[in-house]
Amino acid sequence: MAQQISEAELAARSFSVANAIATQRLAGVTLDPETIADLKSWARGEIELTIAHERALARIAAKIQRSR
Repeated sequence: MAQQISEAELAARSFSVANAIATQRLAGVTLDPETIADLKSWARGEIELTIAHERALARIAAKIQRSR
């Protein structure tokens, strides 16, 4: 369910997402496209951050499981 968020909050969230992606790249980590899409959905107010977090953890767990 989409949230009603202000323009200032949209800008702050977009900055936070861009910063998080850049920080991960500097650390040598490439986020998968699904995680980036979830973060951008959160920035737009389309999903809660906890949902993006849960989805990312599920993808990590699935990747670990496949590698065994």
